[in-house]
Amino acid sequence: MKKFFLILMALFFINNAHAYEVKNVCAKYMTNYSWSQAYQVQTQIYTGQELNQATGNPYFGDYDMFSHYAVIWWDRGQASIIKLNFHVAGGMLLNTNGIDQSGLQWQLSDNSYGFCY
Repeated sequence: MKKFFLILMALFFINNAHAYEVKNVCAKYMTNYSWSQAYQVQTQIYTGQELNQATGNPYFGDYDMFSHYAVIWWDRGQASIIKLNFHVAGGMLLNTNGIDQSGLQWQLSDNSYGFCY
């Protein structure tokens, strides 16, 4: 039981040790029948646990603590919070899909070359 507790505490501290990622991405969303134009934006990628802590609900918040979320700030107080279907911390985003808080489907890709398609 003592080993289990120590492992659990180590995982808790390791999970809290990493901070969000900042990436330049090409972001587009699904319109009625096709993808929108691509927008060159900066996104911050958080774990659900980090978002829950930031919103004041560290344990029972609105975000799945084991998922990753891309946050795109459009204007003061206006953000898209996109739950990513798949993300490897530090990895490239290549046509990564996700759904935002209003149910809109998004596709994100790293913008390493300075243009979006």
